[in-house]
Amino acid sequence: MKGGSGKSTTSVLIALAYASQGYKTLLADFDPQGGTSVLAAGKDKTFKMFRTTTFLLMNEEVKPEHVFRLPLQIDLLPANETLDRFSSSINEYDIKDAMEQYEGNYDCVVLDCPPTMEGLTAAAVSYANKVIVPTKTESPQDFRATQYAVKRLRKRRKKPGVLMLGYREYPEENMGYHATLCREFHEEFGNDAIGYLPRSVRFLKAAADTNKKWTKSAIDKTLKPIFDLTQF
Repeated sequence: MKGGSGKSTTSVLIALAYASQGYKTLLADFDPQGGTSVLAAGKDKTFKMFRTTTFLLMNEEVKPEHVFRLPLQIDLLPANETLDRFSSSINEYDIKDAMEQYEGNYDCVVLDCPPTMEGLTAAAVSYANKVIVPTKTESPQDFRATQYAVKRLRKRRKKPGVLMLGYREYPEENMGYHATLCREFHEEFGNDAIGYLPRSVRFLKAAADTNKKWTKSAIDKTLKPIFDLTQF
């Protein structure tokens, strides 16, 4: 759950995956850094004409015309730095209460939240019926951050779905740095792992290219496997 773990990329890919399977999808960015918003809509978008997740937490109505429309009919509620005001004062159930106005409007709601287990993230976890923990498998810091997130989620009685990015299975005789680290990840999180994704250009481009024309072949090759991973 630390920064750079692939949260934003994973959030956009999951939203695209569900939308590609016919689910009416809302992508809500609750990270003040707005990584998902920029990745999904482009760095040149200012969102001045659209309402952000801050409006939700201020209990202001957000109508369909207030959201940003993405490919495959995904609605985006973007974030900006004004969310910082809620980081320390937010109640555990504030996001759940704020999202009530959307009950019945969407088949799937994907939330991105800050790289922490407090504040906005704790409120997002309380609202969610599935929690996916993306993690890179590149360093001991990635391992410890994932270990911490999984422990905190279990305390909240939430089943963590660990999605390992860059994980590889190596021959037993390979005792290299990354091979050893991947074995440690598998030993510690194997029971919670929902799957593995390569840190490939194809997946990164899928998340970043908002003008992509999604053919059935591209959906089957890129997005359907991600949809299947989330069925835990």
